[in-house]
Amino acid sequence: MVKSSEIFYGFCTHFSSLGITTKPTPSMWKYRVLQFFDTLGRMLGYEVYTEDTFTKGDHIRKLTRKRIDMTWVDPGSRNYVLALEYENTDNINDEIEKLSFIYGFRVLVMFKHGFSIKEIIKRVRSQLNKTGEQESDFLVLVLPNNFVRATPFENLRAVLLNAKGITIGLGSAEGYVSANGVCGFKKTKWVKSRQRIAVSRKQEPA
Repeated sequence: MVKSSEIFYGFCTHFSSLGITTKPTPSMWKYRVLQFFDTLGRMLGYEVYTEDTFTKGDHIRKLTRKRIDMTWVDPGSRNYVLALEYENTDNINDEIEKLSFIYGFRVLVMFKHGFSIKEIIKRVRSQLNKTGEQESDFLVLVLPNNFVRATPFENLRAVLLNAKGITIGLGSAEGYVSANGVCGFKKTKWVKSRQRIAVSRKQEPA
């Protein structure tokens, strides 16, 4: 399994190959993002499923009959290696809750959001504490709402939390538009952090 920082760097590096232009529709964002993770999962040798529906045989009672946007499954052990949810509204609580029950690496991709990073961390941490400690980390990729030719460009942001809800990594990348109108990211940064980011209980979305 690749490291979370490698997933982040790979996504930023190869984003321009997805062919997204300056005013992408929500459906284009989702299709192209899933396309990236589908290709990556298959290249790593995993079985990749979209709209995967959990059954009783998965032994996760809370998720029975619920669907996950994408999963990677180890062909040998049949264990979940990665689970991904994509959301293009502010209704992220259901996605966070579903991912919190999975033992594989969890990824939430957000587009057209209205939250600060601290608010996102607060919501993920709260749900992880309710669910109980799992063994895997939780990565949130926060996509820019739009690309424009004016500067400064919006940034892609990322936050990585461990199973206890503690922030252990932060990432950012600056968006740009190439001469042919295709969007990409540059100046990619990833910082390891073992400091718990303080979030007030009265914190409101930015």
